[in-house]
Amino acid sequence: MAIASFFQVIYYQQAHALTNFGYSYGAMAIAGALTQTFFIYLQWIPSKVLIPASFIIYSCSMLFRIYAQSSLLSILSGLLGGIGATLISIYIRLNLMHIAENSSKDKQKIISSRYLTVQIATLGGTALAGYLMTNIASTFDLNLKSLVLISSFSMLLLTFWPKETNINLYNKKTNSTKFHIKSISHIDHNFIFIALAATICGLLISTFDPLIPAFFKSYLNSPKIVSWDTTLAGVLTIIGAYIFSKKFITAKPLTNMILIILSTSIIFLISFNFHSDLKYYLSIFWYALITSAFIQLKEVYEFNIQQHKKIDKASLVALSQTAFLIGDSIGTPISSKIFESAGYDTILISYSIFGVISALLLILSRKYLLK
Repeated sequence: MAIASFFQVIYYQQAHALTNFGYSYGAMAIAGALTQTFFIYLQWIPSKVLIPASFIIYSCSMLFRIYAQSSLLSILSGLLGGIGATLISIYIRLNLMHIAENSSKDKQKIISSRYLTVQIATLGGTALAGYLMTNIASTFDLNLKSLVLISSFSMLLLTFWPKETNINLYNKKTNSTKFHIKSISHIDHNFIFIALAATICGLLISTFDPLIPAFFKSYLNSPKIVSWDTTLAGVLTIIGAYIFSKKFITAKPLTNMILIILSTSIIFLISFNFHSDLKYYLSIFWYALITSAFIQLKEVYEFNIQQHKKIDKASLVALSQTAFLIGDSIGTPISSKIFESAGYDTILISYSIFGVISALLLILSRKYLLK
């Protein structure tokens, strides 16, 4: 997925269609939110069937990415990608929570380790994408469109999911699911706050993270250097993910998240005043270092709430991921439009302002909702 994502954003930028990339990314998030909401109706399907099917769906979405100039096909690509990716992520997160609950070790570290693992895989994928663009493509005379197609067909290899691997969520005896999403009969302030925090995290990530290769490409001419710089950003994200999994950070997840949001706004405002080299590298590398906190600390906070308040974990995951994907669906279309029309400086200023507003919303809502 990391290889395909890197190819997609560069391919769309070369086609002068970053706005369509934003539409595709937004559609992916919306489809993900809807898939999360209606997942209860799919839980009876064995995971050894549903997971390979999800990879096939995602592969089809990657195939439509070659039509960068078409807004309609870009949106269709995003919709299919959102369905496939979300089904897989649901299984991963629910079962990780189940493992943490039954572990005698540091439960918060188990929860926060998911993002670290994802970032290690993303780092390898980004580095490999750069190698493919600069070495393999030139050797075999392949253009970027061909690489997008190859990545799509490569995804089909993942349909050979181990047959012995199966995640049973459906209970045949009771005709119900192990992780049943219950309806919320009354408004719970914890749910409201979780939804708000997840939406903000989705916005904070989607307004910047998906466009990092495009930010580098607008300043650097060499795809190889863009790949290496993006890979270096991935290394920083892994370092950050390791730091934010430490107990002294996860002990106060919400407070530390607010501090990180405010510090990012300050760093972006400082970067705005520097010349091009320092402006790009300081802001992007700082963001790469702290971006994992938005996921890790959010999930640790949600896990703590679920444990202390005895909230149904499937309901919590459904609400959190749906809210996160709603925020995720809004950020990239807006930021890609701003970047194409007004440039990187406006991105920095806009993100800084939104960061301050987000921190204030979290502070005020915590004060009045979580009394």
